[in-house]
Amino acid sequence: MRVKSIVFIIILLLIAGLVKAEENPFLRDAKIKLANAKRIVIIPFSTTSQDPMGIENRRLLFAIRQGFECMGKLVIPEEDVWALLKEKKLIERENEQAKKLKEQLRIYGFSKEIQDYLKEIDPQFLSEPFMLSLTEEQVKEIAKRFNADIIVRGCIVDYGVMDVSSGSPLSNLIGGVAPFITAQRIGIAIAAGSYIPSVDKQGVIQMTIYLHDGINGRLLYGKSLFSTYKPLFSNLETKFVLLRGALKRALDTFFNELSINN
Repeated sequence: MRVKSIVFIIILLLIAGLVKAEENPFLRDAKIKLANAKRIVIIPFSTTSQDPMGIENRRLLFAIRQGFECMGKLVIPEEDVWALLKEKKLIERENEQAKKLKEQLRIYGFSKEIQDYLKEIDPQFLSEPFMLSLTEEQVKEIAKRFNADIIVRGCIVDYGVMDVSSGSPLSNLIGGVAPFITAQRIGIAIAAGSYIPSVDKQGVIQMTIYLHDGINGRLLYGKSLFSTYKPLFSNLETKFVLLRGALKRALDTFFNELSINN
């Protein structure tokens, strides 16, 4: 009887393993396609900012690039991809509000310096985000130009540093320690008998990454990622360190999931 029970349990575990393996056919197909891929194109991610090639976004794309390079993939230079997008007029930097503003400035005959200044301070012009929408045919065309097997694109929802209240006794103690520096000495002054609320900082990233098949342009897989990073004494860390920590956690999740060994 005991042997039958053990055999029955083993069969159930095997069935459960098979069911788990079939839970996400999109992930399974994406892992196989990516394992066989050699050339990767990463398209600038859609973002709420106007400049998708700003320093922070470029750091994000660079980290994603490193992830694929560690898998042995050849990633096409981002400058070449950006040039192709502009050549194909897939990036439209002038929204309707910008076009109206340009026409008004032309009619009133302002100098170029004044026109540039008014564009910079116009709230409606500045509020226009960078959103890149591509059809399967357009994705396939990009892949064909670079002979790429996989096209990577995505959307950045949130990428920055936020303040968080700390309930840690250690952080509260540090909150009551005020550093001071003079020409003669360096020391610390502790606010004895008083309480200074502590505010920590944490890096936050929320984004979605998509993988497209370079042959037909179809969407293979998409993964939404949310990650935070708040080390000890985070209020003393730089913005770069906090963002890098949050990004690393998010991308570790993404690339571990796509590993053919998992």
